[in-house]
Amino acid sequence: MGTPLDFFHGVDAFIEVDGKIVTLDITLREDISAKRKADVIDATELPNPDDEKKVDEYLERVENITKKVSAELKQKAA
Repeated sequence: MGTPLDFFHGVDAFIEVDGKIVTLDITLREDISAKRKADVIDATELPNPDDEKKVDEYLERVENITKKVSAELKQKAA
């Protein structure tokens, strides 16, 4: 993405809940697992949410990413 967060830390976003932080990286690079910096990585292209034919696919992908983030937060809280 070219943001300082991505450039310096290798993540696109982070979520903090009760002092527990989960980092997230959405990427199209296949080699990302070798340089894993984020807690949750999604390495497949997200469908365009503006494409009416792909809205359900987009929402399903977002839900899957949300489940991964939630699981990571639960693990860190344990």
